[in-house]
Amino acid sequence: MTNSNDVNVENVDDTADGPNVSDTCTVHAVIPVFNRIDDTMACIANLKEQTHKKIVIIVADGGSTDNTPDILKKEHPDVVVLTSKKEMWWAESTRLGIDRTLSNSTSDDDFILMLNNDTLFDPEYVATLIKHSRAHNAVVCGIVVDTDNVDNIVDAGVSLEWDRYDFKGIYERPDNIDIKLDSCVLPGRGTLIPITAVRRAGNVNSKKFPHYLADYEFTYRLKTRGGVRLAVAYNAMIKTRVDTPEEISLQDKKTGPVESWQRLKNNFSRRSKSNFLDHYRFIDLHAPAEHKRRLKLKLLKSNAFHVVRPMGPTNNGSKASGLIWYLTIRPVYLTWRFFFSPYLVTRDDVENYGLDIDSLLTQNLLIKTGYQDYYLLTRQGRNAARLEPNLRKLERHANRWSVKANRYRATRKAIQQLQTDESDQKK
Repeated sequence: MTNSNDVNVENVDDTADGPNVSDTCTVHAVIPVFNRIDDTMACIANLKEQTHKKIVIIVADGGSTDNTPDILKKEHPDVVVLTSKKEMWWAESTRLGIDRTLSNSTSDDDFILMLNNDTLFDPEYVATLIKHSRAHNAVVCGIVVDTDNVDNIVDAGVSLEWDRYDFKGIYERPDNIDIKLDSCVLPGRGTLIPITAVRRAGNVNSKKFPHYLADYEFTYRLKTRGGVRLAVAYNAMIKTRVDTPEEISLQDKKTGPVESWQRLKNNFSRRSKSNFLDHYRFIDLHAPAEHKRRLKLKLLKSNAFHVVRPMGPTNNGSKASGLIWYLTIRPVYLTWRFFFSPYLVTRDDVENYGLDIDSLLTQNLLIKTGYQDYYLLTRQGRNAARLEPNLRKLERHANRWSVKANRYRATRKAIQQLQTDESDQKK
């Protein structure tokens, strides 16, 4: 990471004019990169195939070790390549590219297009976003889909409930609607921004948000201070790779003080989406006054709980740490989990409520636990349950005390049997 001295639904009638509306403006495409030269080359090729031709491509290299800057200068001499003496994270690389755009753009009709280098899009993508932005005075992003399965929507907008500090993703595309206005935040991949909005609201805040939440904070600020709306265009698609969720083992739930220390470090890691400081700063900067103090306290409590939770005894842990766990932390943790946390569901549960288990797994609403036919609702799944009645019924079923008690006993026995089998194998 480097600082600045070392070198960013509603059904509406879209009646904007045709493609000629966009012909006079220049789009400055800012691509922060760190290695993955093949992805960068493919992204640049996509940009050069756009029907809107006035595009300045700016690649901000964060310290690649695969010779990215030299390769780009040789293969694409027309591409602007920005480098730094120090490693840059996403926000600083993006800020550097936007700074360059603000210094060189001479027209208020210009746009900034934020891209990740692992994204692909159709030739009409930029022209479509320009049309929507002109018609609605908006920052616009296409729907983000899985490269391998375009029916799998990764991001179609985000709503934010300040009373609970809850980001709720939208993962469906309504029929017969080209654009949804008034999203709360937008991602940094494939988002088109009127340059005048950036001049009013300011650049990406790379000092306070070096990586995660930087795009959300930036677009939220554009909405509240830049005089624009945030919109998702359903008739524009950007493709990205989606990592397959890892299977969770029930045995992984029994951990010790070392794992608790790892959890604490993760809560302050720049690479973590749950970084405590990022979320605390976001609340401090943007939360309504009536919620700010309570949300900060809630965040502190939540992080303390997630750090303490793994401090159970392990097979190689000390007897003292186990005794402290069983007498103090474990009863509190189990009580909290029993009353407030959804527990396990089975395939039969899912089918009884008219849901398709394969679809839930694909959308990361449900995750397999690794033991028999038990599954867990993810945080994303619990958020989606507020909008989907059958999913909400499944969540309530998982929250029933009788169901939790029976399945808790069953899984505890299973874990003990697995540990016994492992001990026998070692002998």
